[in-house]
Amino acid sequence: IVILIGTAFLLSSDRARVSWKATILGFFVHTFLAFILLNASFVSDGLMMVNTIIAAIEKATGAGTQFVFGFLGGGVAPFDVTDANQMFVFAFQVLPQVLIFTVLVALFWHWRILPFFVRLMGLLLSRIFKVKGPLATAGASSLFLGMVEAPLVVRAYLSSMSTSDFFAVMTLGMSTVAGSVLVLYASVLNPVTDSAVSQIVAASLLNIIGALYISRLLEPET
Repeated sequence: IVILIGTAFLLSSDRARVSWKATILGFFVHTFLAFILLNASFVSDGLMMVNTIIAAIEKATGAGTQFVFGFLGGGVAPFDVTDANQMFVFAFQVLPQVLIFTVLVALFWHWRILPFFVRLMGLLLSRIFKVKGPLATAGASSLFLGMVEAPLVVRAYLSSMSTSDFFAVMTLGMSTVAGSVLVLYASVLNPVTDSAVSQIVAASLLNIIGALYISRLLEPET
């Protein structure tokens, strides 16, 4: 982290305007959040619940793809299989999961469930880091949405954003994992670890904080 901060400072567009107060605050919040995520059992249990929900969605989607696509979707093959790995078809077994999860995210957004959490997180970010509302909202929404969708949440403010804020929005989008891609990563990592989803969510939470103070180092607010 120290090397990343140093590199960002060396590559900064205006080193004289770098706010070390904001950088140090971001670093300590980053460290504190990492400590909570790694050591607080109630937080770990909450993240594992997310893992369980995603696993249930994967199982239900798997049943649907097997019904529609048969052995191509993971069902029983009508012939002898010599190598089970050859039966894995990405388009019929993984992409349907991505599609279903994308639809669910859109529904939760339409039902105003995700916007509630985005507003809450945005309020916390704006209070802690003293960033403007649109940037805080974009940062919070990047936890659930992808690089394309998150900026659209604050599209009305993009044209009036400073260069620093606009750069921070792009950095936030590239630092977190969209909900649809989260399912894709989880399906690949499930054979390795049972807590793939919770680890990716925790990493995205940490990266929201990291992206804010690293982007401010590279492109200070003027």
